[in-house]
Amino acid sequence: MMFRQLVKQRIVRGPITLSSKAKMAANMATRSAPAETEEWFVFPREREGNVYSVNWSLCHDGVVPVGDAFRNARLPILTKKLGASASVPTITPSSPLFYGGYHLLEAGDTLPHADFNELFTEVKSYLSSGIELFIEDASLGAYNKVRLGARIVTVDAATALIFRNLLIPSPPRPADHRARFDGWNFDPRFKQPKLVWNGDRCNLQEQTEAEPGQRPVAVFIGDETTNPVAAVQFVESNGSLVGANIVAGAKTPIKGIVEAVGFATNVLVNEKFASAVALPSLSLVKGDKTVLVVNASDEVLSSALESKSFGVFGAYSNVITAAGVTPLFNGIICSEATAATVKAVGYKQIPSVVVSGQTAVAMHPNNLANPVSHIAFFEEGVAKSVLTEADALQKLLNLTDESKTEAIKSILSGVTFSVIGTTKDVVNLF
Repeated sequence: MMFRQLVKQRIVRGPITLSSKAKMAANMATRSAPAETEEWFVFPREREGNVYSVNWSLCHDGVVPVGDAFRNARLPILTKKLGASASVPTITPSSPLFYGGYHLLEAGDTLPHADFNELFTEVKSYLSSGIELFIEDASLGAYNKVRLGARIVTVDAATALIFRNLLIPSPPRPADHRARFDGWNFDPRFKQPKLVWNGDRCNLQEQTEAEPGQRPVAVFIGDETTNPVAAVQFVESNGSLVGANIVAGAKTPIKGIVEAVGFATNVLVNEKFASAVALPSLSLVKGDKTVLVVNASDEVLSSALESKSFGVFGAYSNVITAAGVTPLFNGIICSEATAATVKAVGYKQIPSVVVSGQTAVAMHPNNLANPVSHIAFFEEGVAKSVLTEADALQKLLNLTDESKTEAIKSILSGVTFSVIGTTKDVVNLF
């Protein structure tokens, strides 16, 4: 109020001369002139390959994206990086290989934690060196009741395309750096009350339910100097497993990474969902019958894909629930010739990456098959035989743990169990 009064007094009692008017005009012109600077820019300076939420999420995962980082990149971007157009049906780079030698290792079991941490640090340093990154954020588990988020971080556009075919597609959503693991909202850094309407007014309440994580399973793929390993380290919080970091090298075949992802996800699903049983398995369907082949080899999968009497529902890993069987993966690795017969119509627009006659294609993304009627354990070379329920239960517990006893008994009541040892035995399961 005093400032206003002083101004008013000056206007009334102090007549403004021409010279003072000129000075005021000059002063106003100076103030309204644009500030001089050597560089003009607009903030935020986001574009494809430089999205801040994606960058922050990578930093939270331990990778600093100095170069561009393309999350779920448009097909023209990926194909251009590979020297092709988005309209071509196949792309034939020299790498990555789909099959080959590799070692699947678990930190704390077949690999010391110190060695895993050293390997993880090397791969993260490589991914943070300024090279372009391609990130595939998707899901594992076609049935949303037992679904987990997954992230693949690679410098290879071909690998990104391959996993786009193999993983379950997720609805588009922004990356959230906070939300990697379940229960992230309880982290003191991110914890905040929520507004709850009680019918009369809104109240602030402490959050009591854990928010789901976006990417509990994360794969970091290094360069060609990294050994052909697929190493898994589980992440624990408050006494429970909440996620897994998987480290691989550029020479690790795609099948090795798939096996590591399946192994980690099976463990996490069995930990998180008490009434579900996740197994390394091949699911087959014929009419209203569903058969599970546990520990099926690549030869068994190839033989099943060639069969005219039944269909492949899910390869590599499946989850048994009371509602039915759901696959963890959306696609399969197969020969280029087989791909033409099994590729889902809705995925025709995604080019197939073909290396040495092998490729990865998406199949029909059905959520559930009928409840399992027969479980066969594949043990190469053994004679086909029927298993008792007690023997089958022990085999299943060896693949999971004792905490799944009641779940297995509940959802597998009345199921037939057997052991098979050849690809021919698979044909006779129905």
